[in-house]
Amino acid sequence: MSQVKKYTFIGVLSIFFIIMLLQSVSGQDLLRTNPNYLKARGLQLKSEQALKNGEYDKAYEYAEESKRLSALALTEVEARLLALRANSWRYRAGRRIEYAQAVNAELSYPDEWKRASALYEEALEAYNAKEHEKAIEGFRAVVSLLEDVRPTK
Repeated sequence: MSQVKKYTFIGVLSIFFIIMLLQSVSGQDLLRTNPNYLKARGLQLKSEQALKNGEYDKAYEYAEESKRLSALALTEVEARLLALRANSWRYRAGRRIEYAQAVNAELSYPDEWKRASALYEEALEAYNAKEHEKAIEGFRAVVSLLEDVRPTK
């Protein structure tokens, strides 16, 4: 198997596994297992019961705390989903960098290679600093810069 076919096969297989992972870890699953969401749901049920029992002040307190915890849970889940997206783009950009190295892009595509390498390092720094939106932007740029890199004859 040629090196190009090998990297193409590995790339397709990697994308398949990433899709499977994202399907198994959906936003709904992240929300349903979030401790703050679970507490909020419990408080919502308590509020409904207090309302049925005529304990209006308690029902209000439970409802307000449930509302606060629900908002916190949603914020946490959104942050987790953004981190997962950033990780997916990090993986794609990393594979593209590896492929470019394997086909000697630094010699055949020196401008693209230099820019992509620098962007990849910047994106990794942003990723490690949990600046996920900035990291995604950088990793996407790396993939874009290296998308036309092919082996030279």
